Amino acid sequence: MKNLIVSLAIASSAMIAATPAAAQGFRGGNGVHQRLQRIEYRIDRNLQRGSLTRAEAFRLRGQANQIERLAWRYGRDGMSGWEHRDLERRVDRLQNHLQRQRFDDDRRGWRR
Repeated sequence: MKNLIVSLAIASSAMIAATPAAAQGFRGGNGVHQRLQRIEYRIDRNLQRGSLTRAEAFRLRGQANQIERLAWRYGRDGMSGWEHRDLERRVDRLQNHLQRQRFDDDRRGWRR
């Protein structure tokens, strides 16, 4: 009986220690969420500086929200490698889109 209790205690402690590592998966989408937060900050900052129009900022935020919702859907049952790569690719594309919108001079006529 004593051996059974000791065995169960060891097994349960091993499972408790392994749970946080298993829950993280492919950075658990946290890398994607952090990147999206930085992009949304850059959208706000560039809108204030005048290098983005309101319409551009609205579209970029909408794209960021779509990626956030997709990350949540992917993460509900654990994120596979394909899903993580898909999210990273979408965030990369959003980041490139933000960069292009910043330098397209849509507001050039407004500054004169």
